[in-house]
Amino acid sequence: MYPSPQVDPIFRAAHRLDFETSGLVLIAKTTSTLKFIHTMFASREISKNYLAFVQGDPENPKATIRSFINNKEAVSSYEVIKSIESNKYGRIHIIKFSLITGRTHQLRIHSSNIASGILGDKKYNMHPTTIKGMFLHAYHLNFHHPISKTSLTIESQWPKKFERFMSWSDAKSYM
Repeated sequence: MYPSPQVDPIFRAAHRLDFETSGLVLIAKTTSTLKFIHTMFASREISKNYLAFVQGDPENPKATIRSFINNKEAVSSYEVIKSIESNKYGRIHIIKFSLITGRTHQLRIHSSNIASGILGDKKYNMHPTTIKGMFLHAYHLNFHHPISKTSLTIESQWPKKFERFMSWSDAKSYM
């Protein structure tokens, strides 16, 4: 981290994650950096990728989803990484989502558009479960540092509950 010229640095989240979504959040250290990061998000200079466990079968293994959420364009791309069969929850697909726009609940809505929805999502999954928590994880951020301009890639491992689910599900690979 670079030293801040600001006397009293602030630490503020530069974006948000939906409740029950785990993963990376970009934090700004100064007000001017926060504004710069917001500009980078608005001009799509920051890429965000998520992993989700999705119930149901997407029509395509890889595609771009375009829709409108609250009268604003919402765009995500996805790719099925792996498919497993769960004795309790049926077929589950591990999907990598790339967020192109950032609307509230965008990936949750898009997941329900391509399949039944994200495992554990009590609002948008067409087949709600009693499983605790939602299986959506922000695992990858890529952007240029606001001061040094160097390219940064930050990644996070998926949560332990994802690993536990893999062992609970008596998983068999489909791919």
